[in-house]
Amino acid sequence: MCGNIQILTAAGLDRYGANVWLLSPPRQPYTRQGLQKQSGDAQAFSFLQILELIPHTSQPPIMLFVENVVGFETSDTHGKMIEILRRSDFVTQEFILSPLQFGVPIESFLEFKNCRDQPNFVDNTTVYTDTIGVLEKDEENGCCTSTLDQYSVPSSLIERWGSAMDIVYPDSKRCCCFTKSYYRYVKGTGSLLA
Repeated sequence: MCGNIQILTAAGLDRYGANVWLLSPPRQPYTRQGLQKQSGDAQAFSFLQILELIPHTSQPPIMLFVENVVGFETSDTHGKMIEILRRSDFVTQEFILSPLQFGVPIESFLEFKNCRDQPNFVDNTTVYTDTIGVLEKDEENGCCTSTLDQYSVPSSLIERWGSAMDIVYPDSKRCCCFTKSYYRYVKGTGSLLA
């Protein structure tokens, strides 16, 4: 689908005939370092528009999967979503998961919501918290240090902010999620390679 989500109609959504919706609303309104405007942020409007159309569709989805950052679950947008889904006879399950649990070496917790049409819902929930195996190191992909020197972090910055930095090595099994503030802030915006 291409176009402005905010001009969608219930009939337009029905034409897709989609039984499962995968929704990933913008994260910025809910991030720690964002403005935290929640539903008041223009970026949240399209997500709320889709939710508000669900009760008016003649063929609502059977399931919805919603993904966002930790912080979304305490937002007023989340509250509005739950209210709309309950009115539409959905039950919800929420999980805060990390890619590390699935063998992806990025340390970033995300909030996932599984919403299902209540009449067909069977609650046999299993939550997995273990990570999948140890990631294998690729010995053939070495680094060329001469080209990386331009990215070195000055000693003065390390002395001042070292305790807040997430420093990883070429053989590290995880790193933090990179954000658009990576070059502006030291803490919570991504890992540094040593």
